[in-house]
Amino acid sequence: MPEKLPITLAVINTKGGVGKTTTAVNLAAALAAPNRRVLLIDLDSQASASGWLGVPRSRLNPSSANWLLSHAPLRKVIRATSTPNLDLVTASLDLASADVTLCDVRGREVVLRGRLEEVPARYDFVMLDCPPGLSLLGINALIAADALMVPVACRPLCL
Repeated sequence: MPEKLPITLAVINTKGGVGKTTTAVNLAAALAAPNRRVLLIDLDSQASASGWLGVPRSRLNPSSANWLLSHAPLRKVIRATSTPNLDLVTASLDLASADVTLCDVRGREVVLRGRLEEVPARYDFVMLDCPPGLSLLGINALIAADALMVPVACRPLCL
């Protein structure tokens, strides 16, 4: 019998300040509540999701940058949170250089999809909190996700 794969959800929008992190963190916590296992991966160099889940800026590393860009094993960057069944891969400022690092990589658009193959089968969902803008990291998230959530604020420039 093939191993069950988690459902990967990306919360993404090119606009900043529209509620991506708020949506990602709260949806991840809600999905984890009924005894489902969720892995939240913070892909935004601002590390707001990591902060919301109680990780101080001084303790962000090892982070998703180490896993995605430097090939650290995923098991080394996963952390438990105070929310039952919700684990976290933090972000760090090192993600700000992701486009430069990925630029010359063959298959640069599918790096994240390949790295997500490391996610253990114990997880039911993987939640990707994406950075604003449409960078190589954002394109990776679009390709890797099974479903997208695009939060939109009700303001003219957000629509």
